[in-house]
Amino acid sequence: MATDDKLNWLRKVFGRVLPGRSSREVDREAGNNVPKQGQIESNVPVECSSATEEGEQSQPRESGVRDTDQGHATGTCEATACQLASSLNTELSSPQQGNDTKPIISDVLAQFEDYELLLLTNFYQEGLKPAMENGVDGLSLKLRQGRHFSESEHKEVTELVEMGKRTESCKLFLSLVKEKGAQARRVMWESFVEMRKKLPKVEKILMEIQELGPDPYEHMDITRSFYELSSHLKGLSSPMTTPCLEDILGPFPHETTLRVIEWVKEEFNRQIESTSSVDGKRCLLKTLLYLFESQNRGLAQDTLGSVETLSFSGMTLTPIDCAVLSHVIGLCDTIKHLDLWNCRIQCEGIHRLEPGLHKCQKLRLGWNTLGDSGAKLVFQSLKNPACKIQKLWLERVGFTDSGANDLVSALSTNRSLTELDVSGNKLGDLGVKLVSAALRNPECKIQKLVLIEVGLTDSGTRDLATTLSTNRSVMALDLNKNRLGDSGVKLVSAALRNPECKIQKLGLNCVGLTDSGADDILSALITNQTLTGLDLGLNSLTDRSIPALRRLILTRRSLEWIWLVRNQFSETGRMKLQESRPTLRVIL
Repeated sequence: MATDDKLNWLRKVFGRVLPGRSSREVDREAGNNVPKQGQIESNVPVECSSATEEGEQSQPRESGVRDTDQGHATGTCEATACQLASSLNTELSSPQQGNDTKPIISDVLAQFEDYELLLLTNFYQEGLKPAMENGVDGLSLKLRQGRHFSESEHKEVTELVEMGKRTESCKLFLSLVKEKGAQARRVMWESFVEMRKKLPKVEKILMEIQELGPDPYEHMDITRSFYELSSHLKGLSSPMTTPCLEDILGPFPHETTLRVIEWVKEEFNRQIESTSSVDGKRCLLKTLLYLFESQNRGLAQDTLGSVETLSFSGMTLTPIDCAVLSHVIGLCDTIKHLDLWNCRIQCEGIHRLEPGLHKCQKLRLGWNTLGDSGAKLVFQSLKNPACKIQKLWLERVGFTDSGANDLVSALSTNRSLTELDVSGNKLGDLGVKLVSAALRNPECKIQKLVLIEVGLTDSGTRDLATTLSTNRSVMALDLNKNRLGDSGVKLVSAALRNPECKIQKLGLNCVGLTDSGADDILSALITNQTLTGLDLGLNSLTDRSIPALRRLILTRRSLEWIWLVRNQFSETGRMKLQESRPTLRVIL
């Protein structure tokens, strides 16, 4: 990129955040405009991006942030900042020309060509979905009145609103507009202007566009410049380049510092609200990478602010992505929920994440290929004396009875964990036996234990039943999809008869239960004083079990719901169960 283009780029970005200077004033100081084509593609200085572009091209689209040579990027950015110092010092001091008169938004939109309006719509698509939720039915009506939507299409949009599915309604609305073409798109934007006072988030988007006037590429370029500026923060914030910037702009006043931080936080918060799509999550992850590369702890902490949830579920994360997340968690004490479900994380990735995992209160790591070695790293976090993890989801991560020893060791010292889900892992009877032993520790705080489809049989149920008869913390136990049979259920029933048992919710769905075993479990639960929910679905119960079920329903008034789906009751039997207690939820 030519030096003049670099100057223009820096002017635009700094002009956006420095007090009392509009983007148009900065443009006039530059004395020329950047060509539109250059604005659309990118204004990132080549020296700072060439090392990363090659890696990005070879990276799969869904693989998140690429691995880069951070040391090289630092030196290059520092050199770029100092190289521009003398030029900027002269150029930025040129006098202002003309008046900064902003056209009204309707005039700005009217000057857009159809193709330009299409680009703008695509650019704002993710932001428009949440912005228009409270008025999507009204917007659809305007498109219907203009005969751009058919009656049935308008009805589809409004029906979703009536069902409370406003997000889906917005997606459908934008999809229909895209399908209808240029005129429908123009009417949509005109409708945004008419309804802007009722839709504050839409008004904010319109104000951003109005700020930069009738050039449709201007705002898109400045918004992208946020990422470009962020990518330079590592160099610009280092001690070596600070003197160069002070020579150009003078010492930054406190007001300027606050304004820059607020701008970065605003962009970050906008991205946090747009993580419903993979693209939105990717943008957020890229911003976190820039904060990581800046090595500016204060900026990162101010930007993250009071963020409590980070969710990248369903998005592929590389080991470098995991390192970035670990760094972010280390800087921010407010992140309570980290959702990395089905992110294709393997052992190396969890190794990068491990240093920060103990700081989260809710940790969702299910459906990643961790294996015993990766699960061991997670269990190490539970051993950390400062561990805050309260809920841990590790369903289908590939750990076995061999890795159960590490879990038992962690549970023996951890005092924060209250909910554990290890469903879909091949623990078998041996693994469940080890976990059961850990639960006998009076210091264990586990309140909810989910053991769905872990390979437990009637042979391994004895150890679990022994634990339940003495444990005072477990209130919810899910044993669905294990081959317990009547004999295994009978062992569990014996434990439930203990008056000290605190079980409130019990899952015995698809465990091979018949009428014979049902008598044991139902008679045991009648004596239980705390039961609120029972799942006996997908078993082989018939009308023979209905008298015992009705006794439980009528006797145990604490019971709030009972799940009996896909058993073998007759229609008459179903009616008897439904009529037993009208206030009870009986799911048949």
